[in-house]
Amino acid sequence: MDGVIMGGAADLLFEELEKNEEIYSLMIAGLCKYSNAECITRALELYKEMREKDFVPTVEAYCGLLTIAKTWQEAMFYLKDMAQKYIKPNIRVFNILIEKSISMVNFNLYLFYVYEFFS
Repeated sequence: MDGVIMGGAADLLFEELEKNEEIYSLMIAGLCKYSNAECITRALELYKEMREKDFVPTVEAYCGLLTIAKTWQEAMFYLKDMAQKYIKPNIRVFNILIEKSISMVNFNLYLFYVYEFFS
């Protein structure tokens, strides 16, 4: 319930603010903290809008998106997007990747991807 309230209140404020990369990124990062479908859907919509406007998300927005990624392929998509936009990963990105790896069946494949991506 809190996520729905936060999402609704934040959306109202978002609509009143001038849209820029930082505002979009803050909304995405905030919405990704809630695991309900409505907040996740809205965060992904905002990410899509950012891409359409050629806005560059902050590392915090990417952290949120990595957190809600359901598959390794989805996480890799965000990592590649970060690299293409020259966004340097911070320690939180690496922590999220480690957390994601725990749920992966093939840990060796995960290590290979991480090594290839960051080398």
